[in-house]
Amino acid sequence: MSYQAFQTNRGHSWINSCICAELSRLIYLSQLFTKAQLKTRHPSVTQVQARLQTRLAERRYGVARAQVRYGEAKTRTGDTEFAVVGLDAAVLVVFRGTEAGDFNSFTKDWIYTNANFGLKRYSNFGQRAKLHGGFLCAANDSFPQVRRMVREVMGRDFRPIYCCGHSLGGAVATVTALRLLRQAGQDVRGLYTYGMPRVGNAAFAGLVNNDIAEKHRWVNRCDPVPNVPLNSLGYIHWGGSTYRRIESPSRVVLRSQKQLSGFETERHAIAEYQDIIMDRMPLDDRRALLAHD
Repeated sequence: MSYQAFQTNRGHSWINSCICAELSRLIYLSQLFTKAQLKTRHPSVTQVQARLQTRLAERRYGVARAQVRYGEAKTRTGDTEFAVVGLDAAVLVVFRGTEAGDFNSFTKDWIYTNANFGLKRYSNFGQRAKLHGGFLCAANDSFPQVRRMVREVMGRDFRPIYCCGHSLGGAVATVTALRLLRQAGQDVRGLYTYGMPRVGNAAFAGLVNNDIAEKHRWVNRCDPVPNVPLNSLGYIHWGGSTYRRIESPSRVVLRSQKQLSGFETERHAIAEYQDIIMDRMPLDDRRALLAHD
């Protein structure tokens, strides 16, 4: 069997953090197509899947031979984009964050998903757990496709599942991870998120902490997104010891509309998270990661 870099049963893995961050970046259409291409027409599911497969083949990280399925759940009130990626050691489910380069998707994400922050109950999570209404809707819209694609990629070759995403994508990945575990009976082993907003109340955070064995929530200092919705509204992050606070390298930051009360929106970019993780990765892990095409 071909070797791939992704690791299971190790607790936190710098290699896994890097691979999941790369997938969380590539799921954005703006990373797969030029502005001119996106302006002309929205790419089809087949086109996105093919481009994502090509981009993965161009990378190292041991994911060049990955089996890829891409899907979209488009409704009047939201667009949820995701991919299921089959590796030798695991199956990864990645969700797109807010797509700033697509006006229609950006508007739907903010008006109907991000701004729909009323806490809602979901029957499969018990009576006490409540979560962000917009994130729950986005996860519900995409779940039938995600479950089907996971089964297709998994086939008869049993592997653990890891969910990941940046920003809004991390929030939807969190809800989906619990649904795959509790409703579909899948072995959801891990959860990697980057710059994720708060998803639910203390009871919901407790479910994540208890049910997901390996969970790693990356937060860049001065990134404003992990600070919303506010604690005063009943929200709390899952995490505890899994919370990994990181800081951008020192650099000159021009004071502009990007700087807001000590927070800097550029610190939220997934590329920023990737740079910091790669910079801080132990040398042996970095060599192992980059040694496999």
